[in-house]
Amino acid sequence: MTEAELNALPITLTHFKPGQIIFNRGDYFDSLSYLYNGDVFLESSSDHGQLVESGIFKASYPLSPHNIHPFTAIAKTQTSIACMPLSLLETGSQATLAYYLGQTPGRDCSVFQRQLSSSLFLCK
Repeated sequence: MTEAELNALPITLTHFKPGQIIFNRGDYFDSLSYLYNGDVFLESSSDHGQLVESGIFKASYPLSPHNIHPFTAIAKTQTSIACMPLSLLETGSQATLAYYLGQTPGRDCSVFQRQLSSSLFLCK
């Protein structure tokens, strides 16, 4: 992917003030949310949770790993969240599959296809 193509990706950056809800537990989503800067508290149904700070390793992962948020995310400081549509990952997964199938003519790739189609990235 060229730099121009990367810059054209529909990634948004949203800013939150301390105490603002970023998303609620149980909400459906169609994008991955990454902590760009700030601190976010991920609260579970039992009112327990985890603080995620932008400078730690955990911040390199999406704030929510499923299509339905298992946590409520609350901004603890001035926070910015980068959101990337899941459709970008679906496109990438499909391109990977097409490349793989093209590189292995005559090979039974049904196991690979099932694994790929059952991944988070292809869920609707």
